[in-house]
Amino acid sequence: MWTYCPDPQASKPPLGHCMLLTDTRLAQAVGHGGLNTGEDYSFLIGVCARSAGELLSDVVYHRRVHSGQWTAEDTYRDQVEFDARMHSWLKGRAERELRSESPWSRAA
Repeated sequence: MWTYCPDPQASKPPLGHCMLLTDTRLAQAVGHGGLNTGEDYSFLIGVCARSAGELLSDVVYHRRVHSGQWTAEDTYRDQVEFDARMHSWLKGRAERELRSESPWSRAA
């Protein structure tokens, strides 16, 4: 996921929470954010930060596109959505950095 979304200001993550196949325990540990918007970003990035994964090149998910969907509205890319995306991305990056540290380097 980090390869496809290196900058949260440039674009939104390339997939959503309903496109993940993950261990139930990992999903429960990450939680769902409780945000009124962007909760899927928080969940997705939390899972990807805590566990290695693979992004499939083939479409294995069908997303129905229609004129009344929320993502088609002008307010979809509003400040709240952007702030939620930014918060989620920064949280995920911090988790990845913490996970990559040696436990011995934190004790020093």
